Parts: sequence; C-alpha cells; structure tokens
Amino acid sequence: MKKKCLVVLGGTVNGQLLKDLYNTRDDIMVIAADKGLEALYTAGIMPDKALGDFDSVDHSILEKYSDTDKDIFSPVKDFTDGEAAVELAVKIVRGMDDSYSGKGTAGEANCGVEAADAAGNSVEAADTSGSRAASDAEEGIASKDIMVRRYAGYFFDPEEITVQNDVIILGASGTRLDHTMANISLLKKTCDAGVKAVIINERNIIRVCSPGRISVKRREVKSFLSLMPLGDKVSGIELKGFKYEGSDLSLYQGSSLGISNEITDITGEISHKEGYLLVMETID
Repeated sequence: MKKKCLVVLGGTVNGQLLKDLYNTRDDIMVIAADKGLEALYTAGIMPDKALGDFDSVDHSILEKYSDTDKDIFSPVKDFTDGEAAVELAVKIVRGMDDSYSGKGTAGEANCGVEAADAAGNSVEAADTSGSRAASDAEEGIASKDIMVRRYAGYFFDPEEITVQNDVIILGASGTRLDHTMANISLLKKTCDAGVKAVIINERNIIRVCSPGRISVKRREVKSFLSLMPLGDKVSGIELKGFKYEGSDLSLYQGSSLGISNEITDITGEISHKEGYLLVMETID
C-alpha cells in the first residue's frame, strides 16, 4: 500500500474540499507549509508535519501547533516553503523518509490519471486498500450514497483524486500569481521522481505528464481539458475521444492551441512523445 500525502500550501483553500479529501483515506499524511496551517486549523485537521519560515501564518494559530513536528527555515532562502513541502512529500511517498507511519514504495511515473496500455485500454494503477470509502462499502453503505456525499459542490469525486494520486496539493493558487506559477512548475519535480501528483481546487485539476499515454474520463458536468507545454515544446501529441482531435501535434510556449478542448467519448486518450505536458481539467 502506497503512502499518500496531502500537502496544504498558503494559497486559497476550499475548507470543505480539504476535509473531503482528508476523509477519503485513513492512511493519508498531512503536510502544512507555513500559512497552510490556517486552513488546517479552520478544518479541524492536525498535520503530521509543518514546515516553513512561518512569516505568513497567524502566530496565534501557529502557537496552537506547538507540539506539531516542524522544520523551521530562515526567511532568507533560495526555495519556497511550498517547494520544501512537495519535496518532503515525494520522499515520504518514495519511502525515503521513515518519520511517518504507512507502508509502500514509489509507483511508476505517471501524472495521476488512469494509465493506458499499448492498445489504449485504461489501466487502473491505484491502490484503494486504505480508503475510507472501501471501509464504508464493507459496512454495507451503498457506493452511490458515498459518491453523492463526496461529489457535493465539485465536478470530480474526491475519492478518485486520492486513489489515483500519491501527492495531492491544495492552496497552490491564490492572489500571488508568481507563487501559483512556481507551484505548478513543482509538478515537474514530482513527475521526474515518478510520483503521481496533482494540484487541485474545486474548479481545477492540474497535472504534469511525462511522455506516454493517459486516459481521462469525461465528467458528469460540462468541463474543459486544456493542454500546455511546461517548457518550450511538447511534440508527438495524439488526441482521441475529444471535440478537437489530432495526431502528431506540437504545442509551443506562447500558443493557446491546446486550450478549452472537451472530451466527447467516455474517456479522452492523450499521448505524447516528447516534453512535459501540462494537463488541466477545469470548469467555469
């Protein structure tokens, strides 16, 4: 069973989504970066680890976490608190940090959606043994009731997010666009480490994919899927099951070609041969 990490950064956090993601699993580990402590405090969730220079968090709230394991940095440093939090999460998922409970080893490189085999068939690559939903099912609660309870207010199922990803990042976006862009770029770090990670809020799911093939399911509400290069260029792109399909496509920095596509089949199949592909599911 893989370790799962919920990383809470200092941007805007939907408190209900935070609680719903946390409640999907018994084995999830919570890491707070600086002001992320405020969102956790409001949600009534105790982090396993807090780190940062703590120059942004309300100090009256920080004091309430005096017994929480902390890494405290100088405000003068060459990395953000968010980067430190994501790096720690990667180490935990890969079994390189033994400070936290849980079992598992690093998974194959992917971007937190269903992988696809050579024939394009969806392959479920996630472990559900630690999920609270699985426990509910064992107790005889109908799976439909679980879905309805957890879908409230979102275009996705929080259970799906924690099943398919090793690192789930909240609070990555907000008023500081520089931090938002830096946090999105951190997904390259998780991708290189072979760790499935996602940045999420109630209206967006953001992933970075290395070359290969993935399958993204069509949502029950109208949503869009946008593709952008994380870098100068992504090439060898093939799209099937979309409103706008294509093969041997290239996306370049400075072009909006990949924005606002829609999945028309049960799943949309995406493959590419070169570059880091930013995959964004979003709703208005």
